[in-house]
Amino acid sequence: MYELKLHKNLNTEKWKTYDTSQQILMIANEVNRLMEAIKRKQPKPEMDEIMERAFELIDLTVECSGKKSFTRELLRWRELFAAYYSTDEKKEDIASLYKVLLLTSPTAFNLLYSLG
Repeated sequence: MYELKLHKNLNTEKWKTYDTSQQILMIANEVNRLMEAIKRKQPKPEMDEIMERAFELIDLTVECSGKKSFTRELLRWRELFAAYYSTDEKKEDIASLYKVLLLTSPTAFNLLYSLG
């Protein structure tokens, strides 16, 4: 694993102490921050930093996961997120990506959507 730049206090050992739904919710939190940044029309460098924080958490989750099917789905989601990251025009597609991310963990999805 590469050295984390934005989550300096995190490492794989600490990340492994969180269950999958907690990890997904922490990634989703970064995506939610991105959606809010888009609404507020924040500068691109600020949005890029939010996305990079999300990538760090995704990569930690992939590294710590022992479930092949979950890892495969998360890597597919990461690929879509990376495609979104590489576009200059940020649009509403992020809300769909957010929901799909939550669907990778039914517990996280139910927790979040039962609150609303």
